[in-house]
Amino acid sequence: MINMMYLVLTAMLALNVSKDILLVLHKLDQGMTKTVNTVAKGTENIYRSFEAQLEDNPRAVEPWEVAKEVRKQTNDVFGLLSKTRTDLIDLTGGVDEEEDGRLKGADNRDIPENYLLNDKSIGGQGAAKEIKAQLTSYRDYLLTVAGDDDNLKNELNQAFDFSDVQQEGKKMTWEMATFSELPLAGIIPFVTDLQSR
Repeated sequence: MINMMYLVLTAMLALNVSKDILLVLHKLDQGMTKTVNTVAKGTENIYRSFEAQLEDNPRAVEPWEVAKEVRKQTNDVFGLLSKTRTDLIDLTGGVDEEEDGRLKGADNRDIPENYLLNDKSIGGQGAAKEIKAQLTSYRDYLLTVAGDDDNLKNELNQAFDFSDVQQEGKKMTWEMATFSELPLAGIIPFVTDLQSR
């Protein structure tokens, strides 16, 4: 539901970015961020509970080792996405605390596109390629952990699909289709969505 609303709002951004649309995207991101934080806290509680059972159940040691590696891999990906989010916000002027934490550079298209899509050799960071590579590696790792669970493998492949797409009759990379020509306010919720996966 949230993803569908995000897609509709992002499509509207391509036409003309109004302050109302930017505000809606800000509120959408706030809600998604709260959800991500709630899930992260719940996950940590599960890890603590799992760890507490190790003394009483020696059979839990092997699954615990797998769980620790999953957590490490997840934290690495989450860290990259958090850094990307923070860098983009900082590079575009930060957050306006007097305006409900809205992004000062919410309508900025140039800095996010340069940071995400342009190569380091021409002043960008190429962050979108790095995000895609790390998320693809993460997906591949999770697929090995999933073992013979075909349903889980299917869900992972859908959640982490970074295939090239057709847009307006042209083939585009996932990076271009996802981040090109969008203002910061449209990109930040998408980064948050990637964190939620």
